[in-house]
Amino acid sequence: MFINLILLLLLLTSSFNTSSAYAAEDFSYYSFTGISYPPFIGLNEEGESYGYFVEVAKEMAKRLNLENKKIKVLPPKRSSDDIRENESAILLSSRAYFPKEELRELIFIEVFPIKVSLVGKKKNILDMPNINAVKGKTFVILSGENSHKNFVAEHFARYFEVNSVAQMIGMIKRDRVDFGFCIPIACRESIKKAGFPKDYFDFERFHILDTKGDIVLKKTQKNLVLKAKIEKILRDMKKEKLESLRVLQE
Repeated sequence: MFINLILLLLLLTSSFNTSSAYAAEDFSYYSFTGISYPPFIGLNEEGESYGYFVEVAKEMAKRLNLENKKIKVLPPKRSSDDIRENESAILLSSRAYFPKEELRELIFIEVFPIKVSLVGKKKNILDMPNINAVKGKTFVILSGENSHKNFVAEHFARYFEVNSVAQMIGMIKRDRVDFGFCIPIACRESIKKAGFPKDYFDFERFHILDTKGDIVLKKTQKNLVLKAKIEKILRDMKKEKLESLRVLQE
């Protein structure tokens, strides 16, 4: 009877280890959330997600066999809160949205480089001899953009927060603020959609900072496994010359 008991314990242990290993590899209940930032991530008039980063994420969701292959799009602050509270969230974002003290609690998987520029009315930009001329000016920044807040603080400036590049461009146009920060392709699209003359703004003269477009995970042992999977998928996509990934990485 003692031998039978030992055999039963060994069988149960083996079964537990097998199911645990399976659970560690099961990411099917995970889902993607993206920070709204057209043309990388956005919602169309029908409420469907679109954008270069969204197309990459949709392809990734297929390869990870996620049950929910839709990309939830939220304003910057809400989407950053989502990753803090949800271990199964896969966030399309940038490390620029998180304060330094939080970086060690998260996993960042670089997908593409980002260059951020100063944006303002062209006449105001051209009047500036150098970037230090923004001292004491008023800025508009995207909610949650910590790197932009740091820049403003360093130059003794004030700021307002908004949820989209379109709102940012509108505030500059109405002279409610002096400057903002923008990825040039996003500025160009927002200005075009608003119907403003393309030479009314400048968003290329002053390059402010470099950052990354990232896939962000909460740091857990299981998500370290997912990180390796995602990195392999990205390598495979690059070899296959997936168009949306190629556009992002150019």
